[in-house]
Amino acid sequence: MEACHQKSCCLCYPSPHIESKSTIQHIFVNGYRSILNCPTTCTTRNIIYVLTCPCKQFDYIGETSVSLPQRLTC
Repeated sequence: MEACHQKSCCLCYPSPHIESKSTIQHIFVNGYRSILNCPTTCTTRNIIYVLTCPCKQFDYIGETSVSLPQRLTC
């Protein structure tokens, strides 16, 4: 996901909380590997997302019809 770096964006400013790469290989807690290569930004709508706990023991998979900052209400 590409960061927008706008001051009003809670995901991208002041430091990005998202990985800013065009292709990411995500390794789930159970060892399953998935390549995520869909070009998105923090304003992209209708996405499936993965949140990984900082302890690296839990994954949450969600979907949203609104942008990720709107979904997370940050």
